Amino acid sequence: MRVLLVDDHRLVRHVLARVICAEPDIEVVGEGSNGQEALVLTREIVPDVILMNVRLPVLNGVEATRAILAEFPGIHVIGMTLVDNSAESQAIREAGATACVSKSGPMEDLIRAIRGCYPKKGAQIPRRE
Repeated sequence: MRVLLVDDHRLVRHVLARVICAEPDIEVVGEGSNGQEALVLTREIVPDVILMNVRLPVLNGVEATRAILAEFPGIHVIGMTLVDNSAESQAIREAGATACVSKSGPMEDLIRAIRGCYPKKGAQIPRRE
């Protein structure tokens, strides 16, 4: 699976990329630091999955998700929040995100959410309420 990382903190993107690239079936194909960059990069590389921070400068993650999915309905967006924030999680889901995970949660949740975008028989996408 080809993943685009979008987070305004370079260190967060670096750590996420290292964790994701350790998985044999997942590849990071691009990184962006704001919602506008997410739109541009999505048009250029057309990833399978976008990991989108909810709070982003220039264009926030909710609005970027809405715009991307209007143009590319087959792409899966996984929202990311700093803490388990149900209001932000709900907002990005309403914009069309497949799932939302907390960046402070276990990395296994993130990997499971990515794989859940293209589930094998019986796989479940983690849902946070």
